[in-house]
Amino acid sequence: MSDVKAIKSRTTDVAELILNILHLADEMSGRYGSGALAKTLAGSRAKKLPLKLKYHDLYGKYSHETRKFISLVFAELLRHGCINRNNGLYPTVNISQTGKDILNGSAELPKLQLQSKATVKKHSAKLSLAESL
Repeated sequence: MSDVKAIKSRTTDVAELILNILHLADEMSGRYGSGALAKTLAGSRAKKLPLKLKYHDLYGKYSHETRKFISLVFAELLRHGCINRNNGLYPTVNISQTGKDILNGSAELPKLQLQSKATVKKHSAKLSLAESL
């Protein structure tokens, strides 16, 4: 199945995924990177994943999704300024004021453009799927 077809056939409520990502980023407040948080949501069994994340309520909630898809949503939230990446030896993420406003209901969810980088490179054309929330 191509990446674009995989994105179109998602059953995940993207709005709920966005809110859960923001909640997790807020709760972990800059202690982990987007990769570790994506692994948590996907329910990774990686030995290096901290126990605090393995026992989190959101651990495995999106086990039916690929980590690649969850990472695409993280990238879009970074692009929209909903979460910030702290550049250091170990880049971590934390929630921005925009993300906090979304969580408390005073701002709308961003409209994400989820696209596969592999598909774009493969076909040398920009293929995107806009998610209207």
